Amino acid sequence: MNASRLRFVLVIIALLACTQSYSRADAGARVFLPFVAHHLQKKVAFSARGVTGYDIWIINDDGSGRVRLTATEEDERYPAWSPDGAKLAYAYYLDGNWDIYTINTDGSHAMRLTSHPRPDVRPQWSPDGSKILFESQGDPYWNTWDIYVMDADGSHQRNLTHDPWDDVEASWSPDGARILFLSNRRQHGAYYDIYVMNADGSNQMCLTGGWTGSFGSASWLDNDTIGFERCEAPYGHLCNIWTVKADGTGWTRISNYSTPWSATNPQWSPDRTRVIFKLFETPEGNFLPRGLYVMNADGTDVSCLIPPAWIGFCQWWRDGSKVVFRWLLGNDWNIYSVALDGSGRIDKLFALMEENAGISEIESIVWQP
Repeated sequence: MNASRLRFVLVIIALLACTQSYSRADAGARVFLPFVAHHLQKKVAFSARGVTGYDIWIINDDGSGRVRLTATEEDERYPAWSPDGAKLAYAYYLDGNWDIYTINTDGSHAMRLTSHPRPDVRPQWSPDGSKILFESQGDPYWNTWDIYVMDADGSHQRNLTHDPWDDVEASWSPDGARILFLSNRRQHGAYYDIYVMNADGSNQMCLTGGWTGSFGSASWLDNDTIGFERCEAPYGHLCNIWTVKADGTGWTRISNYSTPWSATNPQWSPDRTRVIFKLFETPEGNFLPRGLYVMNADGTDVSCLIPPAWIGFCQWWRDGSKVVFRWLLGNDWNIYSVALDGSGRIDKLFALMEENAGISEIESIVWQP
């Protein structure tokens, strides 16, 4: 055997020796594969709690290039990428109040956009990058949450909802023409409904007005379709996953659970062909986690990805090849992924809490466009 071939064989043997497999059948062993990148690299933004509070970080999705963008003694949360991937919008808690800021991805040019006397949080860029949605308690008369919009430089701020009840969790349609949000105005604070309005705040329409229950986890699947969860019993009981057209027609039930089960927190894959969700058993008012599941978008082929465990956020890898989730193992929360190729392989991502980065908790991650 020549020297170059011998070196190749030794490298392969070394890699095999370092690799440890994990499958759902081996769940008790809790052995995880090291993360290996095999795709075009993108960045991930997230908010993480450290010694002095929450900060905004970015990291390459192979775990390299970790950068702490904010390093204050106050909290910075809710990062959102601009469509061109050059900036992040976020909420900054300073002098006892939350306001919206933007920052370049190298940490330069942090700019304050809002200065209401009440909290402004959860910024969302419009698809063309020209505007930013956010939630605000800026109206001192009502002291409730409204949906605001402003230009990306902070100018032309305006309240779109002007309602005495809470309007929250706004998101743009893919074409930027309409805005989806949740409001408890119809049921006078008891439960939330799904609303759609034009981008200028006109034509606000309740899509769920003819139905009972509470609605949440709503997201655009395309310009005309919305996915969501509907809980028919109080306090998050008897929940299932549905879709509806943006004009309020075409109600379709995707999951089919009955008491005492609840399917919650649906997230559609990037190509909209599959859905992940968390399953709970809710006997006698309790919430017992029953795992992280995936199914086809029509409700068929339901399978368990992670057995019963406490799962935090869960979302799709940017190419739909795996699912990323926050998992409580023992006394530690960390970020993992599970492959959807049938192997059940689990990777621990980033290992931020083990690298002496001063991080004790990671909030949901956001992919660079």
